[in-house]
Amino acid sequence: MLWGSALWHAKKRITTNQIHGQFFLDCYLSVSYKNAQGDDLLNSNTSGAYKFDQMKLYYKINDSVKEVYYPNMDAPRNILLIKDLTPYQLRIFTDDPGPAITDPNETKTGTSITYLKLDSLDTDTIEADWERKSTYFVNLKIRYNGVEKPRDVPFVILK
Repeated sequence: MLWGSALWHAKKRITTNQIHGQFFLDCYLSVSYKNAQGDDLLNSNTSGAYKFDQMKLYYKINDSVKEVYYPNMDAPRNILLIKDLTPYQLRIFTDDPGPAITDPNETKTGTSITYLKLDSLDTDTIEADWERKSTYFVNLKIRYNGVEKPRDVPFVILK
């Protein structure tokens, strides 16, 4: 679940000093897409670019796949197109498999699977190894189509 698109500003590395009395959420990745010529495939001025309004996000929950759509949220599909950067970036929010933890000594870990349908022919798989405590939820590792990627800096996928 997206905790509100404004919280994506709260992405920080977690240290003992930062988590005292606050909750930190770090459950997204930032991706740019380029073709073999280096053209930005998120920029609608590029021939063959992906159309943001046609992209869909799916979460694998237990044995079923559920399309993400929250019509009353700022980012109803849990993806944002960031146009003020070059190349453009897609911010993708991975699944946050609740429930919240109230015991400060409890830690839960797991792996969430997210499918990003870029167009009718191209669907990518994102696996996120996560950790949850009473003060934070964070993606520890990200694999994009099976390849480990940085979780805290944008990266480029060639298409």
